[in-house]
Amino acid sequence: SCAPCTASAGRLHVIPNKYEKIIPNRIDVAVAGSPESHEPAAGFYSSSGRNIFTSAALYEAADMVRAVPSFRTADKYGNLNVAQFGTAAVSMPPGQPPAMAGYGFCVDLAVDGARSCIAGGASASVTAGFASFPSIYMRHTGPAFRLRFSFGGVDGVSLPFNVLPRPPRIMSALFSPSFSTFLVKFDSPTNRASMAESQDCALVLSATTVASLGAGAFCSWESPSALVVTLGNNAPILPGDSVEVKDGAAIYTWVSWALLPLAGGGSAN
Repeated sequence: SCAPCTASAGRLHVIPNKYEKIIPNRIDVAVAGSPESHEPAAGFYSSSGRNIFTSAALYEAADMVRAVPSFRTADKYGNLNVAQFGTAAVSMPPGQPPAMAGYGFCVDLAVDGARSCIAGGASASVTAGFASFPSIYMRHTGPAFRLRFSFGGVDGVSLPFNVLPRPPRIMSALFSPSFSTFLVKFDSPTNRASMAESQDCALVLSATTVASLGAGAFCSWESPSALVVTLGNNAPILPGDSVEVKDGAAIYTWVSWALLPLAGGGSAN
């Protein structure tokens, strides 16, 4: 007899159980559109684990990185199973529409197999238990969208993510008849750059543009999509010159959603 008794085993391999689970990657937010619709910002984004909200509940662009919707195969305990090969598909999960009135068609299997709200390639190869969908985009804006990945008779559903409109862009900049002001029009309503009572053009326009406005120039919003620039003394700007938005300016497209009511009160978020 021995007290205590010990023994050492040789090397062993721990292999995953049979494939039973899909683990989607993290998507925090998407921008609607696609390269074909000339929306370079369209696509999916992840915060890489960092807080993506400011105190004003805005998505911070500096914290966001491009993300390709993808998944890995695993056993029921979450151990990755890399022995899987084949073809996977992506759609929207039936019965789980976005939390927005009128978007039930997105998850209707009778409407393009629940892919009517997804643009691009809806299938991808699975290699060593991994598949990615680099060419898919979301067609519409709205809250709490989900993606459903399907492979080998198993489905996996992503966490909800919001689909935002693309950033507003300058549509035109036109001088007034007196050439004392000019009007900058954006192609969608904005948050007025969160300027509140400030009239500082440097909050909106690039340093090069501000330097061309003359001493004492100021800016004010005529409407959510129209910025009035009042020129200062000896402004060198001329018809035909470029007007540029400041890099990193807090200008975003204002959106509001009619959220679906939840049982017992409240709204889906």
